[in-house]
Amino acid sequence: MERMETFLKYFNAAMSFIVAAGTVCLVWIAFHPTAAAPVLGAVTMDGDISGWAIALFVLAISMLLTLWSATIVRWYQKWHSPLTKVESQIFKDKIVEVDGNYFHKCKFENITFRYRGGRFFFDRSEIVGTRRVELVPFAAFGAIELFKLCGCLTDEAASSWVSLPPESFK
Repeated sequence: MERMETFLKYFNAAMSFIVAAGTVCLVWIAFHPTAAAPVLGAVTMDGDISGWAIALFVLAISMLLTLWSATIVRWYQKWHSPLTKVESQIFKDKIVEVDGNYFHKCKFENITFRYRGGRFFFDRSEIVGTRRVELVPFAAFGAIELFKLCGCLTDEAASSWVSLPPESFK
C-alpha cells in the first residue's frame, strides 16, 4: 500500500512540473513570438490547428491530470490511514463525526452521527434514545452500515442492492 501512495505522490509531482513548465513555455512564447514562430508554425494540422492550440491542449490535459492525481492521493490516504480508537466514552446530545474513528465500548444517547464517506467501526457500543444520521455530500459508501447500526434499516433490505420499499425502514 505504501508503494501505491508513493507512486501517486510522484505522479502528482510530475504532473505539477509539466503544468509549471508548460506555463513558463507559454509565457516565454508570448513575449518572444519571433523566436517561437518556427516551432509553432511547424506544428500544424491542415493549417487549422496551430501550435498554440496544441500547446494549450497539452497544458489543459496536464492540469486535469494534476487535479485528478491530487484527488486520488487524498482518497487513498483517507481509506488507508489507521482509525483513531475512541474507548469507553459517553456521547450525549451531540453531533459525532464517525469518519476515521473506531468506537469501542462507547455509549451514544440522543445522538446525530455525521458521516462524510470515510471508514469507521463500532465495537460493543450502545446507542439509545433518538438517533439521526447527517450525510455530507458524496458520503454514500458505508451509509447502509451506519443505517443498520442505528437500527434504521432492516438486515434483509441492507443486503439487497435493489431499490428499497418504504417498509424496509424502521
